[in-house]
Amino acid sequence: MSAFIVEPETIGIVARVVCNESERTYPEKMTNLVNALWEMNERAVDDRYGAQPFGPYIRPDVRVPGITSSDMRSPFGSLPKGRAFRATSCYLYQCSEGDVPELPLYRRVKDALNRLAHSIAHDVTEEAFKDAWK
Repeated sequence: MSAFIVEPETIGIVARVVCNESERTYPEKMTNLVNALWEMNERAVDDRYGAQPFGPYIRPDVRVPGITSSDMRSPFGSLPKGRAFRATSCYLYQCSEGDVPELPLYRRVKDALNRLAHSIAHDVTEEAFKDAWK
């Protein structure tokens, strides 16, 4: 298995999927979540390959989808659920090294991904059978 540091866009999407109402409302809490997600990804890569000899990772700015838009209070806003699922699945896989899967944040991301998968399945099922219940 391999691991890599995900793109800033991926971190932003994962933050949007994982965030709770308080984190959506208060930007400083969202910043804390984004930083924790970065740290968890970095830790997994370090667990896989060893500490980086060239120093700390460079963290670019992260834009969390929907943070500045009017759809901020909804869980996903205008973010397509399929895109959110793929990004969160990728992130979780990259964080599956060492003891990272034992961390509470890892479990939080995994639980959020599970809820998102159920939501997607519900949407697909509802659309597929919308005329069957008449």
